[in-house]
Amino acid sequence: MKQAKDLTCDQIVALVQSLQNYLYLDQDAQGRCFWNPDKSWNSEGLGFLAEALGQYDLLPDDSELVKRETPVQKYVLYDFDRAELIGSRIYDDRGLAGDDASELNHAIVVPLILPQPTVSDPAEEPQPCECQLPEDFCCGVPGILAKVENCRVVLGGKVERCDLCQRYPSDQAAHDKLVELGMA
Repeated sequence: MKQAKDLTCDQIVALVQSLQNYLYLDQDAQGRCFWNPDKSWNSEGLGFLAEALGQYDLLPDDSELVKRETPVQKYVLYDFDRAELIGSRIYDDRGLAGDDASELNHAIVVPLILPQPTVSDPAEEPQPCECQLPEDFCCGVPGILAKVENCRVVLGGKVERCDLCQRYPSDQAAHDKLVELGMA
């Protein structure tokens, strides 16, 4: 598993473009694409987000061991009358949090435990599939080859499944996925 800092600039741009397309690119009744800041999402979209991260080897696999270290203790202020957090500040020091809480009505200090995972180094970095490399036909969707400009498959452009990783059973299935995502 790579860390985000290991990605090249081109890979980061492709990943963010892919996520942005999925989250905000929408179609009107006539099939025209537009940016929709109010587009709704469902839990099925989590699979696409995981696929997009997997395209750049940002998903953990079974071979990676995570060793938990001593948890880091942090604190927040909580309004027990309104049943909500007060502000967004996270304190490293309980005393400082307590001082701030004493100046407010109905506030208590709540501890947070945030584990700091460390990932063991894998013996060998897995190589991404060729369809995941930032080339002319990397469309941002793992397993699909297509030339994309402005978040859409170019006019008359061909959509093919990647024959190496075979994430889709056919070129048509790959095309259907891009249609579903509003990219074709």
